[in-house]
Parts: sequence; structure tokens; C-alpha cells
Amino acid sequence: VHSVGVSWEQWWTYEGISGASFWGLINPDWSLCHQGKMQSPINIDTQKIIYDPYLRDVSINEEKIEGELVNTGHGVNFKLDQKPMVNISEGPVFYNYPIYSISLHFGNNDESGSEHLLNGETYVGEIQIHGYNADLYDNYTRASYQSNGLVSLAIFLQIGEVSNPELRKITSNIHKVKYAGQYTGIFNFSLSKLIPDTKTYITYQGSITQPGCMETVTWMLINKPIYITPSQLQSLRKLMQGEVSDPRAPLGGNVRPTQPLNGRLMRTNLNIAPEEV
Repeated sequence: VHSVGVSWEQWWTYEGISGASFWGLINPDWSLCHQGKMQSPINIDTQKIIYDPYLRDVSINEEKIEGELVNTGHGVNFKLDQKPMVNISEGPVFYNYPIYSISLHFGNNDESGSEHLLNGETYVGEIQIHGYNADLYDNYTRASYQSNGLVSLAIFLQIGEVSNPELRKITSNIHKVKYAGQYTGIFNFSLSKLIPDTKTYITYQGSITQPGCMETVTWMLINKPIYITPSQLQSLRKLMQGEVSDPRAPLGGNVRPTQPLNGRLMRTNLNIAPEEV
């Protein structure tokens, strides 16, 4: 019997009997994790992508931001202060979505790390930028249960000799959040410089990739990775799931397996049609 007042948050993991295959059984409120038909992440099969010439460029206003980097025990979250507000707009969406948080997903080795796959292939990591519909809803939690409530912008991480400078601002502070519950401030952060220099993306309708798996997310996957160095990856892999007194397992591997597409459309603004000879 679970103790009264204990958060459900501590009862789920990414492995074993509390892992992703069982999320929908742990808590009745998470039934979508088990029964939903529009779940994320997915495998992006480029043979099934549709070119949509009417998709607009994604717009993100340029503001220097700050916030709190937290080890949640399930991952690393950079929770942004809401002032100044940075919005995701246009692209496939018609509302303004203030960015609420940035999450990092990575593996314990180079064989896994990204939640989304590209033609069945994994990247060493994935950054997800999460926003909520402030035109219709008061906050992220309320928006997460509502139609058109959320957007998530996904960026793949690829190993390189020189990393993205904004990513360095996160990884250079990562040793301060080695254990669950630890946090530290990050300042003077440019979100637009974290995002690769490309206007092309793939979009589909999906879900949050953690319990309760609400199917209210418009996903946008940027069509170009950013770089992370091997030493930065090693610093991420030193993070632990538990607190200082009980570190438990490494935090790496915070990756939900891909989910069935179930006939959903995957659209892109990149014209990938073969040229006529």
C-alpha cells in the first residue's frame, strides 16, 4: 500500500516493473500510456513523410533567458523563468506557446539516447523544448490536458569535436545536479542559438513521453542535429537517479521506447520530392 501523501512521481522509472511498459498500469490516471493511439516518441520513417508546402517557418523570439537546472530523478530539466517570456509560434501551430522547460534525454552508452528515431537509427541524445498554449490556458499543467495544449521541439544530439555553445552552458553546470533534487541556476541563455541553423522540420501529433502520456502535443523535429563532445556526454552519464544518501542507478537511459504510428501524418516543409529528369 502506498503511503498517503506520497507523490506518484517516485513510482515510475524507465526500466523493470515500473518501466515504460507498465506506466499505464501503475496509476489509472496514466491509462493513455497503455491505451493511447497517438503516443510519442515515434520512429521517423522518411519514406512516409509528406511534403506540405503550406507549413510555415517556426518562430522563436530572441530573448536572453535564465532558469533552474534540476535533476528530477527521471532526467535533467531546465525550467525557465517566465520573464522574459520566449514563445514558439507559427510553424504548424496557430497560437503562442511560451517555453516552460527544456529536457535532456541520453543513454548510458553511444548505442542509445534519443527518444525519437530516424529511419530506425538512434542518436546519442535528444533535447526537447516544451511550451504551452498561453492563448487558451493559464499554465502548463492545465494545457497538458487540453486540445492544442502543448508543443515540443526536438533536437537530436550528435557526437562532435566542438559542441553547441548554449549546450555547454548546461553541461558545464551538470556536476552541480549529480543527485536527484539538486538544482542550480543558469543565466544569459540564448534559446535561438541552441537550435540548429535550419528552417526545416518534421511535425506530427503526439503525446508527452512521460506519465501520464497526454495526447496534446504538436511535435516539431528539427531537421539537423547539434553537437555534443564525448566529455560532455560523460558528464551527463555521471548523473544519478537517487539522492546523495541513496544514489541508486545512473540517470542515463531516460528514454521511452518508440510507439506505433497508427496512421498519423508526418509532414515536413522540406521539399524532398525527387527532381524530374
